[in-house]
Amino acid sequence: LAVWAAGSLLAGVVVGALPAPADAVVRLRWTVLVLGLLFAPLLLAPTTAWLTAGLFLAGVMISPTMIAATSVVEEYVPPARLTEALTWTSTGLAVGVAPGAAVAGAVVDRFGASAGFAVPLVAGLAAAVVAWWFRPPPRPDRALVPGAVAD
Repeated sequence: LAVWAAGSLLAGVVVGALPAPADAVVRLRWTVLVLGLLFAPLLLAPTTAWLTAGLFLAGVMISPTMIAATSVVEEYVPPARLTEALTWTSTGLAVGVAPGAAVAGAVVDRFGASAGFAVPLVAGLAAAVVAWWFRPPPRPDRALVPGAVAD
């Protein structure tokens, strides 16, 4: 978990230092797809060293995916509702992690430790399908929101 978190930390610092890409939805689609796919090699990691390297690489995609998701929310939600929307985003994350951990635990108990990586692989690919299927709504007209600065 520490190596996974270190990958996320490193990527978060790098992505945070770069200018934001123009299209947050496209960025979210790619980051969630790559994040999900990076769990596939972990199913077959032959040694702890390979597992460590694989977890670091998977961790590298966590921060960019979270940054992209937050950017989509910020871009498409009216400023007056932004706090609520970000709260729902974090609530959704927690609601997804809890049953995911339970399912992964059951898979590990039944099929072994390596098989547990199938759960985030399947969940990541399902999230990628949703992200690619998603069609963003029109952007809110910030000029009509009192106190908002027009783009």
